Amino acid sequence: MQQPSKYQTTLMLSVIFGVIGLILNLFPIPLFANVQLIFGNTALVIIAVLAGPWFALLTAMLCALGLFLSWGNWFIFVFLAIEAIVLGFARRKNIYILYASMLFWLLLAPVIFYCYTLVFTQLPISHLPFILLKQAINGLLYTAIAALILLVWPYLYQFDRFPYHPRRSFNSHLTYIFCLIITAALLISTLFLNYSHLQQQQQLLLNKLSDSLNYQYQTLEHSFEDHYKSLSTMALWLGLSAETTDAINIDINQLVEHNADYLTLKYQAITPLIMDTEPASLLQSKSNSHIPGVEAEKPPSFIQEKTRLDKLTLTIDVISQQDKQLLGHLLATFNLPQMFTTNIESANQSQPLVIITDAKGYIIYSSPSLTLPLLSPLKYRQSGEGYSTPFNMINLHDLSTNAPEYIYLTRSFDNGLRLMLLQPFEPLLMSAQQLYLYTFGFLWLAIALAMSLAGIISRIQTRPLVLISRCVTNKDTQNIKMEFTQHTPIEMISLYEQISLNQQELLAHQLALEEQVTIRTLELKQANDKLQQLATQDGLTQLSNRRHGEQLFIIAQEYCQRSQENLAVILLDLDHFKTVNDTYGHLAGDQCLRQVSVLLKQHFRRETDILARYGGEEFLIILSGYEQATLIAHLEHFREQIEQLSIHYGAAAPFKVTASIGGFNCAAKFGSALDKWLSIADENLYQAKKQGRNQVICTGCHPVS
Repeated sequence: MQQPSKYQTTLMLSVIFGVIGLILNLFPIPLFANVQLIFGNTALVIIAVLAGPWFALLTAMLCALGLFLSWGNWFIFVFLAIEAIVLGFARRKNIYILYASMLFWLLLAPVIFYCYTLVFTQLPISHLPFILLKQAINGLLYTAIAALILLVWPYLYQFDRFPYHPRRSFNSHLTYIFCLIITAALLISTLFLNYSHLQQQQQLLLNKLSDSLNYQYQTLEHSFEDHYKSLSTMALWLGLSAETTDAINIDINQLVEHNADYLTLKYQAITPLIMDTEPASLLQSKSNSHIPGVEAEKPPSFIQEKTRLDKLTLTIDVISQQDKQLLGHLLATFNLPQMFTTNIESANQSQPLVIITDAKGYIIYSSPSLTLPLLSPLKYRQSGEGYSTPFNMINLHDLSTNAPEYIYLTRSFDNGLRLMLLQPFEPLLMSAQQLYLYTFGFLWLAIALAMSLAGIISRIQTRPLVLISRCVTNKDTQNIKMEFTQHTPIEMISLYEQISLNQQELLAHQLALEEQVTIRTLELKQANDKLQQLATQDGLTQLSNRRHGEQLFIIAQEYCQRSQENLAVILLDLDHFKTVNDTYGHLAGDQCLRQVSVLLKQHFRRETDILARYGGEEFLIILSGYEQATLIAHLEHFREQIEQLSIHYGAAAPFKVTASIGGFNCAAKFGSALDKWLSIADENLYQAKKQGRNQVICTGCHPVS
């Protein structure tokens, strides 16, 4: 089965990590409000390190799909694509991935978020720092996690598409590991502490808001009860009084002047009895109803009061204490804004904002800072969808955004009124933003400090390694050992001592090896000389062999041509040599050849003279710089020496041989091919043998000196 290519393997790995990132991003971890931790993007960082920008882009799209399904925001595709490409190209430039991520979140991410917030969202610009801070911290966290995974699981580097990056120094690598571990530890610890702090802060705020709601509710409830008890006491007094209606109203008016909670307080004889308290808007439905036995016509003042939503009308029966007959009823109309102002805002200026509505949702009262129109329906929107917070959140002014304006609690009274307490969400968001800002600032400060300390520590820790490396190349190991300090780890000292010992042993082995090399070199030279001799010399006569003689002719011809000298090529052949072999044996013939060779060396002893065995009993002689007459005389003299030579071999009687010599002497420019010279010399040799042997025939060409 054919193995998949490296491209196919990397593509498969990118898809697998992308699917893992997609699944993890479907379940973000909520922290505060809309702040969520995502860990699926760790996959795109790992692929950016192993496979580069374009495979990381594929993984990023799969991871972004998970976030899109969770958040429903298309912008995440664009942002993760840019992040994957930037980190991938940073990896190609051999930049540590954590450093690359820091640069990305410092320089490029703020610009991207600002443009997106400004163009595509309705979020306030004041929210941008918080959004950027939370995303930057999350981005650095999943980058640090990815780097740690690659650090503790180096098996993944077998899929690295860029394995031939320049090697980093141990110092820089150790510094990076320190920074990586410190960054991950700081991020995790600060996020946990921030989460705990924000949870406590939210719970405290919720408790405070709940306590304020209960306090305000009880305050208003007690106010209603106090007024009811006061009016009930007044009705009891009226039941005992014998004064006229006008006299009673005069006394009542004096009471109203001293109590701002009342708009009107009147006594009316024989009028309908209202047994409950309710806003005037509720009374409108009853204004035209007829109660049997009671006059249907109402005083004009009562009709005006019941049509106003910011007034509350209360009717108390006035019963005679003598005959228990209904004498009339006491009509009280309250000034709700004044009553709420007295009981709510005057208590504490730091209390939450207040809204009070009637049963139909009309605003009876609101805190002035809310700038809501009274006597109008309360328009609002439930906001903060997807926010991780224990609060109910609401928008009163900008109903088009999900960004919450207020957190609130509400409680209803028995009479239909509803009390709502609100707290602006912005201060809580700013508090969280400030907390994250401090965290981020502290994180950068800690990372900078960690990098400085890591650099110093790594230099201290790698100093022994530098000394040990010097020990390998420096023979003065004693001075190097003196540079070790008391803080040098014992492993480094042991390594140094072992290397020193190995170095001494290596030096001894090196000297022995050099001696062996010298001996082997000499032996090799001798062997080469022997081979050279075997390749160029005739083994029997110790003269040059035929091939070497032909090579030497080329050198001699070129030299004589440059110096414009004559060159002579001579063939010498022993006469009747076959008879010598047949008569005295081949060994005697070999001895004859050896003695003739010795005689040749003695007679032709110039450095430029070339002697070679050309055949069985045939010799090649190449001479330079001879005049024709001198050459012939020299050859004749040599022929006579051969003729006088006695050959001795074993116990047999000595014997003699003669030689026929044919030569050709001419200017060297005659030709560079040996065959051209040999053809003439061989012809002259043939003539010498034809004319009776034991003679010299050497011809020349013109001009010959």
